[in-house]
Amino acid sequence: MMSKQARIEYVREIKPAYLKTSKREKTGKLDEAVRLTEYNRSYLIRLLSPKTDLSRRRRAGKRAGRRWRYGPRQIVVLTKIWTLLDYPCGLRLKSVLAEMIQVLRRCKAIELSDEEESALLKISSRTIDRRLKREKEIQKVKNKKGFCTTKPGTLKSKIPLRRGHEWEEDVPGFLEIDTVAHNGGDPSGLFIYTLNTTDIYSG
Repeated sequence: MMSKQARIEYVREIKPAYLKTSKREKTGKLDEAVRLTEYNRSYLIRLLSPKTDLSRRRRAGKRAGRRWRYGPRQIVVLTKIWTLLDYPCGLRLKSVLAEMIQVLRRCKAIELSDEEESALLKISSRTIDRRLKREKEIQKVKNKKGFCTTKPGTLKSKIPLRRGHEWEEDVPGFLEIDTVAHNGGDPSGLFIYTLNTTDIYSG
């Protein structure tokens, strides 16, 4: 069985002669090439087309992979802030990341250079969730009851999420809503939930 590189070299070698032959001869050469390379026939025809540049294909295969922008120390800081804030989602963590970094640097609770901080502040909320995925799994193992007792539903994706501190706190009517599970710390079995609503202005 040919290696991937050997297949491309073979196709590159037969291509000049293949393009000069008649339609009937092309069929025979194509049959042989399919047998040797085990390529799909349609794919092989595309490779042997005059429009396909196999030299560019070879260079593209050597393209370097994506470099990581965030080093171990930055991820440690991200994880520490995530833990201190009681495991928020990436969207909420992103909105307070700059403020938390400044507070922790002032308290000398983290070690982060200006360059590392600048790079970390560019992180997206989706990348935060992706980079903290392993930490979330570890926390779930340590704390078998999980982060909450409610289950995700379809309604959440239909409600716009407001980032950061964009509350109108000088007028009543803006509420924080959450559920409280009266289970004594054990999520198994049946228990009562309380729906708790708090007005931001009046408390």
